[in-house]
Amino acid sequence: MIESDSGRFILQKINKNVFKKPEEIMHNIKAVTTFIENKVIKTGGDPSKEALHLKNTLDGTGFYIDDSGEYWRMYDYIEGAKTYNTIDSPEIFKKVGKAFGRFQIRLMDYKSNTLYEAIPDFHNTPKRYADFKQAVLTDKTGKLEEANRQNDHPLTKAVYRLLACENEIKMLENGKKMGFFPIRITHNDTKINNVMINQKDTDKMCIIDLDTVGPDTALADYGDAIRSGTNRAGEVAENLEDVSMDMELFKAYTEGYLDEALVFDENGDLNDNPQKGLIKSEVEALHRAPRILTLELSMRFIGDYLNGNEYFKPKPGQPEDINLRRGLVQLHLADDMANKEKEMESFIKEYIERRKNRQNI
Repeated sequence: MIESDSGRFILQKINKNVFKKPEEIMHNIKAVTTFIENKVIKTGGDPSKEALHLKNTLDGTGFYIDDSGEYWRMYDYIEGAKTYNTIDSPEIFKKVGKAFGRFQIRLMDYKSNTLYEAIPDFHNTPKRYADFKQAVLTDKTGKLEEANRQNDHPLTKAVYRLLACENEIKMLENGKKMGFFPIRITHNDTKINNVMINQKDTDKMCIIDLDTVGPDTALADYGDAIRSGTNRAGEVAENLEDVSMDMELFKAYTEGYLDEALVFDENGDLNDNPQKGLIKSEVEALHRAPRILTLELSMRFIGDYLNGNEYFKPKPGQPEDINLRRGLVQLHLADDMANKEKEMESFIKEYIERRKNRQNI
């Protein structure tokens, strides 16, 4: 953060190692933040608390390139708000769900084909599966071969379980191709710490960290939020038996999200206009999305471990097998989600009935 006579601002450098085309990233951010800010104003909200405001540059791009070729941008500082790195209560997670549901509804009528993919095929799960399968076949570090020589090694068991999930992980991509899941503007990194909540008026929330914003299905955002937020044991758990999807947190986020993103028509039926809200085919698939996104990340972690930790590089002090551990956590979480999918589906159906009843009163 920097301060000047005209206020406080957030100055950021874009990570060119992750985002290879910074100009496209900034095109997306400038377009989306402007669109959301106008929506907030139009609906009587407070743009200083509910929208990121990108400071423009003299050339109108919204970013500056220094003599070293580094890209910089600056936002207005959002006063009186905070982010959460851990979920203190279901009420906080419900707020996070409302924030991402509101983010989605505000962008329902934005033309997704005008934005770039920040990271191509980021949530293309079949492609992630293909990459994982290639890592298994290549085994460039020999770790799988070594594990196979041992009895019941967790790496061997995890690889076989992930290889067996090829068909089920195609649901999102197939749904997009067949038109069941509209291509929308998605955040693509729906962690709790990407929501700033105003401390005086907690209904005023702002989604931040828009580097990954781009076209995809809303189910990817929803699924990843449930994946990242409902496992109280964390990404690296000492005991895999502690890893599970907390149903209370699932219900809190889902209710908050659907409070904002779900729309009914004049007859009390689920909306069928993708520019107004989630449509029936999306809602009916919500309960399946978290498991798919969780399997996807498990494949990414374990595939990277087999490749020698090329992408998720261990931080100082972390063990060399950190990505294997992370992958096992996600796989265990996916199994727990599979056991709870019926309960998840039932809760969503019950929520819809409650909303219909409220609307008919």
